[in-house]
Order: sequence, then structure tokens, then C-alpha cells
Amino acid sequence: MDALEWYCPKRFTRHYELHRGGVSIATLTYDPAPTAQWEYTARHPATVTTGEATWRLTTARGGFLGLKADVEVDGTTSGRLEAGYLLLRGTLSIGEAPRYRWKGSLWELGEDVFTHVEGFPVMQLSAGTYFDRIHTRGSVLTDATPALDVVLLASLGLYVRFLMNKSYR
Repeated sequence: MDALEWYCPKRFTRHYELHRGGVSIATLTYDPAPTAQWEYTARHPATVTTGEATWRLTTARGGFLGLKADVEVDGTTSGRLEAGYLLLRGTLSIGEAPRYRWKGSLWELGEDVFTHVEGFPVMQLSAGTYFDRIHTRGSVLTDATPALDVVLLASLGLYVRFLMNKSYR
């Protein structure tokens, strides 16, 4: 298993670093939030940057009371995470075909998992620790997962966990 950690270098900022083995391999930075916004229409734009790729993540709410959300992924590889109610289940499609499925947990300390469409688990995400400024911990469960997919899945995982209020900001 390969361990990942989403670390926040400075408290109360919306900038996060993905660490693997103590080395920063990617960043996720939210755009400045407006003073007031309605959650149903809030897009929560964020940019993920790594050495080989850049992605722009935004949210589109739908369903009854906005309890469903799709996460648009634009950039090096574009796609969409279509999630169901309360963001508990979803499918990530990159290009034409779905590649990964999202399975979230309602419990704040519960683990969330990305699985390959063939059914085997690829990445597991769990709660971090406030005092260490680690927002989310991740484990890569399959060595065959491409490096860019690992960064994208870890980034989407943190992003969706924020939408689910499972990680502090």
C-alpha cells in the first residue's frame, strides 16, 4: 500500500499539498470564496496542479434541495464525477468510458473508496488529524494504477470530502 496525505501548510488557507513519502507531489487550491453564496449555486472552483498535469474542479448541484452533485474535471484529462444523493455513490468518467466508481460513507470518520469499474478497490480515503494539519489520508490499493490517476483520485476524494463536510476547511 502506498500512503498519501493531504496537508495544509498554513491554517485557515484554502491551499493543500498532497504528500507521498514526505514529498509534495500535487497541490489543490480553492479560488477565493465570495462573501455570501447559496450552497445550491456555489461552484467551489479549485485548481489541482502536479508536475505533469493541471485540472480545474467545479461543482454543479442538482436534485431535491441540491443533495446531488456532479464534479466537473477540466484540464489535462477531462471528465465528470456524477454523484447521487448525499454524494454517497458516483461514477467518474474520463473521456468516453467510465473508469472509477466512488463509494462514500455518511459517517464523518468513515472511509471512502474509489473502485475500478471492474470492481477491485483502487484508493481508500480516511480522516486526517486536525493538530497535524492533515485533512485526509489516502491509501493506493493497486500498484497498477497510473500515477496521474492516483493524483486525480486523491484530489477528487479530498474535494468531495469537503463537499460532504467530512474534512474541516
